[in-house]
Amino acid sequence: MICYLYEAPKYFFFTTETPDLLYYSHIPAVTIALLVGSFVYLKDPKILLNKLLFLITICFSLWTLVSLVSWTNVNSDLLLFAWTFYGVFFGLISVLCIYFSYVFTNKKDVPLNYKLFFILLLLPILMLGHTNISLSGFNLALCDAFEYEGLAFKLYTNLVGALAVVWIALILIKGYLRAELKFKQQILLMGFGIELFLFSFFSITFFATYLVKIGIFQDSRLEMYGLFGMTIFMVLISVMIVKFKTFNVSLIAPQALVIALIILTASKYTFSNSSTDIALTTVTLFLTSVAGLLLVRSVRKEIKQRKELETLTGQLEKANLRLKELDKLKSEFVSIASHQLR
Repeated sequence: MICYLYEAPKYFFFTTETPDLLYYSHIPAVTIALLVGSFVYLKDPKILLNKLLFLITICFSLWTLVSLVSWTNVNSDLLLFAWTFYGVFFGLISVLCIYFSYVFTNKKDVPLNYKLFFILLLLPILMLGHTNISLSGFNLALCDAFEYEGLAFKLYTNLVGALAVVWIALILIKGYLRAELKFKQQILLMGFGIELFLFSFFSITFFATYLVKIGIFQDSRLEMYGLFGMTIFMVLISVMIVKFKTFNVSLIAPQALVIALIILTASKYTFSNSSTDIALTTVTLFLTSVAGLLLVRSVRKEIKQRKELETLTGQLEKANLRLKELDKLKSEFVSIASHQLR
């Protein structure tokens, strides 16, 4: 964060006095998450799995907004208010990821006792997130609040994150052992994506804060690298949609992913300082756009062919059933005729 040392940001959190990686790590990750999560939800909002994925992306986006505010704003009251939401969204993301993994693997809602346990896990975070137990002050001289964060509250939120990683791993292993071959592939893709996201998001953020507290780093810019796990998670979700029709979505998510990749490439303009960098970014953006367009057309063609094959398969099955019925009627007719002739 820049606190009072610099001018207030434009449009709430846009300023030049920030680390180069700030916008490149935050904006593309949020864009990809919201595009995929929103399209999956809007395609079929009645499916519980779609709702949970959408809620995960919403909570992640809100956490990222809090992070951007904390890094760019100069109003200490606003910074102090935003800082208290870190733990709240950490807890919500953890619980929602456990919920999502269970529903995905077991193809049913979690039992009531699970939901009660989720509420008990979140209750301390929601009740204490805006109290002195979470954050007791703000250092105007250093423009941070690391030394005023409550140790017990910080440990609890990180323990909830660690619990989520372990719990999800157990759910995935149990589901993988009893799943069919095709669904095992989906479990591997989804499991790798969500575990990578949670591990990178929680562990890197925790160590970034810890290293600042012990004086190794001046600020917690290391946490920015943890946001790339969400991008990988959404890419794997899109692969599952294209290959396995997960979430009951066909072409929409690949289109959203291509748009997100274009935005990801364009976000390099945020830290391009020379004309050479700008030129290379422009060329890369053009090539990415062309490749994305070709990819979407290819996927659309493949889905169309797949639907035609499914239609032909259905028609052949109906024709086969009809032939079996005719063969049965023929046999009955021959039997009756033979009996009458005798």
